[in-house]
Amino acid sequence: MANPKSRREGWNKAGLAALILLAPGGFILGFTLAARHYGKRGSRPAGRPEAPETADHQAADDRES
Repeated sequence: MANPKSRREGWNKAGLAALILLAPGGFILGFTLAARHYGKRGSRPAGRPEAPETADHQAADDRES
């Protein structure tokens, strides 16, 4: 059985390697998800869409005036 100090050092090295290798990917993934979220948010219409009947009535009112 390995002594506790070398085992802890091994875990520390493994944690550091995981941080170095995985953190940049997490930043890129997070940035991509945020950009997609805010990009979709800006392309939505401000109000609720009108029902087809409402649009027809409004077009008829516009033609009358």
